[in-house]
Amino acid sequence: MNKIAGPAELNGVISLDASTSYNVEAAASALDKKQSELNIVVMDRPRHETLISELNAHDVNVVLIGDGDVSAALNAADPKSEIDMLMGIGAAPEGVITATALRGLGAPFEGRLVFKNEGHRERAEQMIDGDVDRLWDRDELCSSDDSMFIGTGVCPGRTFGVEELSDGRFSVQSEVIDVASGAHRFIDSIRRA
Repeated sequence: MNKIAGPAELNGVISLDASTSYNVEAAASALDKKQSELNIVVMDRPRHETLISELNAHDVNVVLIGDGDVSAALNAADPKSEIDMLMGIGAAPEGVITATALRGLGAPFEGRLVFKNEGHRERAEQMIDGDVDRLWDRDELCSSDDSMFIGTGVCPGRTFGVEELSDGRFSVQSEVIDVASGAHRFIDSIRRA
């Protein structure tokens, strides 16, 4: 799934239907930043060579990640984060998870399915009643307020990951977002091994 996400200030500003140039220029204007001050996360994959070149042409800071685009989108939606946007292709199930979290945060997210082969396209056509090439906005991917995002960090990232305590137990942190209320919290837990 091709994805784009950012902070609430970019609602109605960025879109997969727009060019990379437009999205960079519009985001910089809406966030009151120079393009060179924008931090845009892209997964470090060969499929993103063109996107990365387009972003570099605008002198933005491209932050390459190996994986973790859900976490990257959450960072983009977080006003305290240095990340301004997420762009590029990642897995579709993670797109639905991201849409749920960002709906709870009031932040923008769009996705469009990308197919590796004709078999994947045919499978999507069987599962989806309608246009498989269409743009899916956040509220179509998460269509209910009766939804929650819960993510527990096992690697350092948005959460501190897993920390082994001296007595053989583990400390973990979970991020919880309630779509209906917009409540957003981090929960620290101690687990036995």
